[in-house]
Amino acid sequence: MIDSVEYNGVDEHGWKKVVSRKQKPEDQAANGNLANNDNSNGAAANENLDYSEEQAGDVVDESNLKAEEEEKPDWKLSLAKAAAKIGPSDLADFLDRVPDTYPLVASFQLVRFLDYYEVALSGVPCPWRQMLQESDLPNLFRYLIFLNLSTKHHSIGVPSTELRCDFVLWSFNYILCDLYIQRGGVFHDEAIPLGYGKPGDPCVSEVSIFVTLAMLVRSDPLVLTRVMPSLWIKRYFHGPGRIPLTIWLVDQASQDNLPVGLYSWVHSLLPLVPRIPESTDPILKLVEKILAKPDAQTILVNAPVWDGRRLIPPHIFEALLWLTFPVTSEREEATSRFEAIYPLLKEVALASTSGNEAIKQIFTFSLKLSGEEVTGNPVLAKEATSIAIWSLTENINCWKHWDNVYKENLGVSVALLKKLVDEWNDHSLKLLSPPSDTLTLSQTMKSFMLKNKKAITEASLYKEADESCKVISGRLPRGRSSLKGTTITAVVLVATVVLAAVAHVLSSNL
Repeated sequence: MIDSVEYNGVDEHGWKKVVSRKQKPEDQAANGNLANNDNSNGAAANENLDYSEEQAGDVVDESNLKAEEEEKPDWKLSLAKAAAKIGPSDLADFLDRVPDTYPLVASFQLVRFLDYYEVALSGVPCPWRQMLQESDLPNLFRYLIFLNLSTKHHSIGVPSTELRCDFVLWSFNYILCDLYIQRGGVFHDEAIPLGYGKPGDPCVSEVSIFVTLAMLVRSDPLVLTRVMPSLWIKRYFHGPGRIPLTIWLVDQASQDNLPVGLYSWVHSLLPLVPRIPESTDPILKLVEKILAKPDAQTILVNAPVWDGRRLIPPHIFEALLWLTFPVTSEREEATSRFEAIYPLLKEVALASTSGNEAIKQIFTFSLKLSGEEVTGNPVLAKEATSIAIWSLTENINCWKHWDNVYKENLGVSVALLKKLVDEWNDHSLKLLSPPSDTLTLSQTMKSFMLKNKKAITEASLYKEADESCKVISGRLPRGRSSLKGTTITAVVLVATVVLAAVAHVLSSNL
């Protein structure tokens, strides 16, 4: 059984303060609130691990794996056999049977899960490096889906959100530390105060941590989004295995919550592709799996904003464009895979943006990228131009915003104006309705022409822009004339109705 458990606050990066499981309840109460303990010594211990990406990298070391496989039983087979012996109600029965074994401390609710799986999965090896290799993940997921059945209705959701976040952070750090040791890293004992547990000690069952972590993230996917900033910003959580472990966690979260899965992938994994190219394949396989789920398009497009945050915010959508439409000389094998997933991701990125600030941000970067043709990337320029025009047709405020950034984006503005002239018949219906939009468009063209007139001697681009502005302006209905005509028509109709009513009254009196 586990002899100790670590705990601290969410912002303190883990369950660090060890509490003896054999300690009497009154002694534990005398220790006060565990969450208030100082964490400076534990932080020092983690700092000495030197988990910088430059030194250790994020790719799991595969050396000597064959030797390890020969020495240890097959973990997949062992886990499958152990899982097959677990009944749907075994865990619930265990938790109900031993509620008084532990003091009334919230952290012990999760410790009891560790206890159960330590017994139920006894003898199952837990080679992190093999488990976190992408090729082994699909089989592992199937086993964990089965294991999760026994807690769908039980008290894993009882501990506070803070406690659940603590456990995820502690487990993540524990696994990374253990991987570090397996790579030959050494803890500096003087940096670890007496009583602090560390990977390699016999007090923790690794497979029980692995399974409980999976179940916790599956049953409460929102926990992952809460801890993800810490996992990717704080240096404590950087080290070999970070990317495979994050991929595994995101996959757990996405089992029953596709928006959380895509959100976590977009914000935590996609930005790593240009920085760590060797991670591209497993990162793409994960999102391909998420997008291939039944009704993924309907679910994600109908929920493009989750918990007040966009699944794909404008700045990440821009990064996706660069990955999907690189210059020809930089195309890679992964480019075609990005091209395959781009249409759906684009649909999610643009969904429900027409009435908020996001569409102006999208227009801004698409306007700039529409000039990439001159730098040798016509494919990106074409896609960006279509997005810019879409923005203009979706939200009239984009025209006002364009007026504000017109001069500093003159070159691309000239090209976009020409495109609007050439494709006027395709977009005029949306651009000219309702009439109030026509008035805004007319005012924008007048503002453009005034800017062109003042600077037309400075650059020939202003002359080109002015020509397009005059063409567009000439195709717009006259706002005042239309309004006047509409008013006259309305007056005539009202007069006609009144006269008809008077005539009806007079005839009825005769």
